[in-house]
Amino acid sequence: MTIQDVSYLPSMLTRLLDVSIACLTDTPTGAPAESGLYHGAPPADCCDGLYVWLESIHATKGFPGAWGGPTNCGELVPVAKVAIRLYRPCWPTLKDSAYKPFPPSSESDIAAANLEMDAIKLFCCIMGDLSGYDGTTFGGEPLKARIGTMDPISPKGGCAGWTLHVELEMAPCCI
Repeated sequence: MTIQDVSYLPSMLTRLLDVSIACLTDTPTGAPAESGLYHGAPPADCCDGLYVWLESIHATKGFPGAWGGPTNCGELVPVAKVAIRLYRPCWPTLKDSAYKPFPPSSESDIAAANLEMDAIKLFCCIMGDLSGYDGTTFGGEPLKARIGTMDPISPKGGCAGWTLHVELEMAPCCI
């Protein structure tokens, strides 16, 4: 099944947000303090947040096939690329000391382990939700989705995190 009506897309983004929050609730760091749908990448300020947004819309030759090019419109399938970004204010920062400016490795080890647990939990929950989606909101057939990469957000200013990419097939839009 494809997303037949563009008005369904915000509902799907909200579902991805809700599933992500529910999945992170039982991790050591818990559900993020802030969450929401965003337009474009959210600012990288240091907050405990989870954000979902429509990253791009592109066309492929058959989902999840190769990128589309100038060809007959009927051969192309529109795809919505969605990003799910998790920021955590957990990364140890430099100390104000000329002799030992770096945080102890034990602090970095704990922060890294928590971020890795967040990543695995989030990835597995989204993959499980998309593969087991019953389609009732979008019309009775399984949703065609592809889970992409989960990319780390390097530590900066005490924050670090992950961005998960997901692609959703939409109905042909040739006129």
